Amino acid sequence: MNHIYFSILKLNKNLICTVLTTVFFVFSLFTTAYSNVIITGVFDGPLTGGQPKGVELFVTADVADMSMYGIGSANNGGGTDGEELTMNGSYATGTFIYITSDSAGFADFFGFNADFVDGAANINGDDAIELFMNGAVIDVFGDINVDGSGTNWEYMDGWAYRNDGTGPDGATFVESNWMYSGTNQLEGGTTNADCMVPFPIGTYMDVMSSTPEFDFTTSGLSVEEGDPATISVALSIPADCSIEVVLDAANSTATEGTDFTFSSPETLTFTAAGPTTQDITIMLTEDADVEGDETIVLVLENLGGMGCGLGNVSQVTITITDNDFQEYTIAELTEENADGTAAQAGLTGKVTGIVHCGDFDGNDGYDFTILDATGGIAVFDFQDVDNYVVTEGDEIEIVGTVAQFRGLTQIQPSSITLLSQGNALTPHTVVTDLNESTESLPIEMEGMLLVDPTQWGMAGSSFNVDIIDLSGNVFTMRIDADTDIDDLVDPADFDLGFKVKGIGGQFSSDAAVYTDGYQIRPCSAADFELDPVESIDETFGAEFSIYPNPVTDQLIIDTEINDYNVRITDALGRDLQRFEANSGTTQLDMKNFSYGIYIIIVSSQDKTWSERVLKN
Repeated sequence: MNHIYFSILKLNKNLICTVLTTVFFVFSLFTTAYSNVIITGVFDGPLTGGQPKGVELFVTADVADMSMYGIGSANNGGGTDGEELTMNGSYATGTFIYITSDSAGFADFFGFNADFVDGAANINGDDAIELFMNGAVIDVFGDINVDGSGTNWEYMDGWAYRNDGTGPDGATFVESNWMYSGTNQLEGGTTNADCMVPFPIGTYMDVMSSTPEFDFTTSGLSVEEGDPATISVALSIPADCSIEVVLDAANSTATEGTDFTFSSPETLTFTAAGPTTQDITIMLTEDADVEGDETIVLVLENLGGMGCGLGNVSQVTITITDNDFQEYTIAELTEENADGTAAQAGLTGKVTGIVHCGDFDGNDGYDFTILDATGGIAVFDFQDVDNYVVTEGDEIEIVGTVAQFRGLTQIQPSSITLLSQGNALTPHTVVTDLNESTESLPIEMEGMLLVDPTQWGMAGSSFNVDIIDLSGNVFTMRIDADTDIDDLVDPADFDLGFKVKGIGGQFSSDAAVYTDGYQIRPCSAADFELDPVESIDETFGAEFSIYPNPVTDQLIIDTEINDYNVRITDALGRDLQRFEANSGTTQLDMKNFSYGIYIIIVSSQDKTWSERVLKN
C-alpha cells in the first residue's frame, strides 16, 4: 500500500513540475508577445557632458498602470543591472515616452520635457538598454554582455531607431530590427533639428508596410579619408525590383573626383529569389589638406513601377572625417573672453603636450592635464581613447575639440598618440592667488591653514576643503578620490601650516560667466609639506591651550606656567599687542579685531610657541 502511494505521489510531482514548466513557458511567451510597450530609440547627445542621453518608448496599446514596466541600462558590456527605473502613470495607444538623465539638456535639445528623469538613462553610445514588464525582460536594445564600442550598433554622439513593425524582441537583441545614425552624427548640433542626421523622434509605426520598400540600413556613417565607405540597401520583402543610388551633389560638401570616387547613378537589381540586401562601396581620397569633415549625401530613386516603393530611410549622409588637422599651441586653444568663456569652443585641432599629474578619473574616461611651452589645458572624456593609459611625463599628440565645463577650458580627444615617455616636467610656480592665470598649470601655495578641519571628507569620495593664507584669503582645495591623498595625508598634521602643490582648476558657480570657482587640485600625498610660520618648541607649546579657535570675542590662554610673555601679530607678522602674563589663565579681548588670521606667540625662558587663530 505504501509503495503504491509513493508511486502516485511521484507521478503527481512529475506532473506538477511539467505543468509549472509549461505555465512558465506560456507566461514568458505571453509577456513578450503581449507587451504594450517597446523600445523604439536610444540617443547619446552632443551637448556638454554628452547630453542629452536617453531612451524613447512606444505604447502599442493602452496601459492603465505603467508601474508594471521599468528600464535598466547595461553599461560597458557588464551585463544586466536589473530594473533601475520603475515607471508610473497611464498611457494611451500611440504615445511616445521619453526617459533621460538630464532634464535641462533634453529640453534644450528637443524643445520639450521628458516624461521621466533618472540615472538609468545615463548611457553612453556603447551601452545597452533593457525594458522590463513585471520583472521580466520583454525588449532590449544592444547586447548587455558586450561593450558596444566598434560594433555595428554603436551610437556615440548619435542614435539608433527601431524599424517600423518590429518588436518587442524579448531578451535577445535583434540587430536587423534597427537603423543606426552612425557615430558622431549629432556632433556639433545644439538642437536636434540642426544636427547633420537628426534623431527621428516620434516616427515609429507599429505596422510594417505590405509593399516591398527600399531603405538604406543606416541614415549616416562616418569614415576616415583614405578608407572605403560601404553602405547597404535593403528591400523589406523579396521581389523583382531595381533601385538607383544617386549622388545629391547640391547638398554634399565633398566633391566627386577630388574627395571620393562614385559613378552616379548606380543601379541595384533585386530578385524575388535573391538576397534582400546589397552593398555599394565608395573610395574616399587620402590627401594632406586640412579641410575639416566633409559629407556625401546619397538618395534612393525608384526606377518606377514594379510594385516596390521607398521606405523611411531613403537618404544617407556619409561623413568623411579629416585626418589632417591644423596644429595649435595650447595658449591658442585656451583663449578666453572677458566673461571667462572659451573663445575657441567647438574648434577641432591638433595639439601636443606633456602629461602633468595623473588621471583624476579612475574609471573609464579621462580627467588629466597636458602642458606645452605656452600653457596647460585639461583633457576630458567619458571614455578612454585609443587605449591610452595616462602616465605623467608622456608626450602625447591629441586631435580633439575644445569644450568648457564650469569655466574650465578642456579638449575632448578623438585620438591620442603617444610620442615619447619620461619627459621633464614644468616646475610648480608659487602663487598667492587662484584665477584664470593659474588654470591647468602646476602651482604651489605656501603658508596655508585649514579653515575648518572637519571639511576633510570621507575616504572614497572627492571633496573640497577651504584653506586660508596669512592674509586671511580663503581658497578652495579639491581632494580627488582617485589620488592617494585621503589615504596617506592626516589633516591633523596641518595645525602649524603647510605648503601644497597641484594643478590649477575651476568649477564656476555661474552658468554664464566663468570668473569664480578657482581651485588647486593636488595630485598626490607627496604634494603636501609642513610649513610652520616660525621656529617653535613643540614641547613648550604642549603646556598651553589657546581657545576657542576660531574666536569671536574672548580668546583664552590656559597654562600652568605663571610667568610668560604674550605677543599678538597680524598675518604679516606686524605687532598688534605685547604684554606680560603673571597667571596661568589669561583672557584676550578680540571682539574689535577684524576678520582674518592672527598669530599668538607665547615665550618664557628662551622657549617660544606660536599658534594661528582665525577671528570670525
